[in-house]
Amino acid sequence: MTLLLSRALALLLAAALVLTWALLPIVLHRASLAPPPPATEPVAPPTDAVALRKSQFIEQMLPAIQANNAALHHQRSQLEALAARHARGKRLRRHELTQLQQWGEAYRLELPDSGPNSEWFAALLQRLDIIPASLALAQSALESGWGQSRFALEGNNFFGQWCFSPGCGMVPAQRPAGAHYEVERFPSRDEAVRRYMLNLNSHPGYAELRAQRAALRAAGEPLSGRQLAEGLSRYAEIGADYVTQIRLVIRANHFEDYPDF
Repeated sequence: MTLLLSRALALLLAAALVLTWALLPIVLHRASLAPPPPATEPVAPPTDAVALRKSQFIEQMLPAIQANNAALHHQRSQLEALAARHARGKRLRRHELTQLQQWGEAYRLELPDSGPNSEWFAALLQRLDIIPASLALAQSALESGWGQSRFALEGNNFFGQWCFSPGCGMVPAQRPAGAHYEVERFPSRDEAVRRYMLNLNSHPGYAELRAQRAALRAAGEPLSGRQLAEGLSRYAEIGADYVTQIRLVIRANHFEDYPDF
């Protein structure tokens, strides 16, 4: 079995579990239209355990997502101010140029030797931006089985992130022979979220997501996780099906009701 096929099958199995949880309240609502069974000893509705686990997962993930978005929002405000000063012909200070260089390195956008220009500022502003909380919640739920995967429990990996240096993470039990990747281990949930957002904001594979986000910004529209999910077709081998699953999880769990920061 190839590495891609193995990961695709594993993701499909995880997605089936997550989507079952996401849709269970809908299925049970339809079933409630039928006559009730004969009364027996009181039994808690089967949705209780599922609802509790999902609620606990959201309570754990949302603060980390919102905190990282708040930091990104603050940095973006600083970047916008520097871009505006540059556009007015103002000279940037040495520490400001150092900050721009650090941001450029973090977001894979090298600062020109002659210094920043309008095109460079525009490109960096497209990368240094928040990730909607709805999108981050849905991906973390889908990739970690609502926080119950081994990689989430043992390594704070809620987004299926890989690494490729020996010992950098956890070796999957069913990793194909000859494969060298590991599932990255993070010191905290907060760091896992930070690295996930940095990945979406810098990796070439998610340029479409960033372009869609910039278009929403330019039009003065709110950032929608369901819309931006379109740019995640390269996040998993199942492509467009992954986008569909993310949107379903967002909709079924009302994730767009949560503030981004």
